Amino acid sequence: MSEDCLPWHYGQWEQFRQRHAAGRLPHALLLTGPAGLGKGLFARRLARALFCETPVKGESCGHCRSCRLFAAGSHPDYSLIQPLGESKIIKIDQVREVCTFLG
Repeated sequence: MSEDCLPWHYGQWEQFRQRHAAGRLPHALLLTGPAGLGKGLFARRLARALFCETPVKGESCGHCRSCRLFAAGSHPDYSLIQPLGESKIIKIDQVREVCTFLG
């Protein structure tokens, strides 16, 4: 199991691994819950696992080109969008940047 796995993520992670192994992932996932549960940590772990070229038991290998790019913060298929500063909303300019990134 990954070092960034929190004990309360175990059930959801196993559900993801089973669905991924069966080729039955949904087209989108919504991670919700109170602040402090590690939703961002879970989301990054999920992205690493999905981008990894040679996953090991559903986890990212940490060694392939994709894993190295992700660790360096330069994976071409990953973009993080979140509220800036003390704001609780994502601003329209941020959404426009993501649209540019996707295009």
